Amino acid sequence: MGSMPPFQGQSPYPRDQVNVPPGGSAEKLEALGSGYHGLNLVFVGNIVVALGINLFARSTEGDLGAGVIILGLFALMGVGVAFATFPQNKKIGFGLDWQPSGAIIASILMGLNSALCCGVIGYVVMQQLAGNRMKQYGLRTGFLGVKKADIAARVSELRQSPAGSPPPMF
Repeated sequence: MGSMPPFQGQSPYPRDQVNVPPGGSAEKLEALGSGYHGLNLVFVGNIVVALGINLFARSTEGDLGAGVIILGLFALMGVGVAFATFPQNKKIGFGLDWQPSGAIIASILMGLNSALCCGVIGYVVMQQLAGNRMKQYGLRTGFLGVKKADIAARVSELRQSPAGSPPPMF
C-alpha cells in the first residue's frame, strides 16, 4: 500500500523542530545566552567606574584641571565599555544572524552612551534583542531575565534531538 498524498494545503516535507527559529541552532542559542549574561558583568563594571569618577569629581569641586581629568576619565570609560561589550555583542550578533559590523556599531554606541546613566539604554536594548530571540527557542524571560540553567537545558535538548523530529514540549 502506497503512502497517501498530503491533504490540500499541506506539504509532504518533514516539519522543522518546534521552538527553533529559522536558521536557529544550539550554538546560536548558546551564544545568545552567553552574550546576554556577559553584558550584565560589563554593566556592573560600568556602574562601578562611573561611581568612582563621580566620587573623584565631587572631591575636586571647582578645580579646572580636575575637570579636564574628569572628561578624560569619561572618555576612557567610553572606550573601555566599547571594548568590553564587543565580545558580548559579537555573541549576540552571531545568535541574531547580524553582519560582523553590527556588533562593532552596537559596542561603539554603548561606549558613547556609557557616561549617560551608565549606558543603561544600550544594555537594555541589546538584552531585549537577545531575549526576544531566545523566546523563539521556547525560553521564558522573567523579571530578572532568562535563567542560565534554562538556556543550558534547552541547548542540551537541541543538541540531543535528531534533525527533523520535534523535541518534547515544555
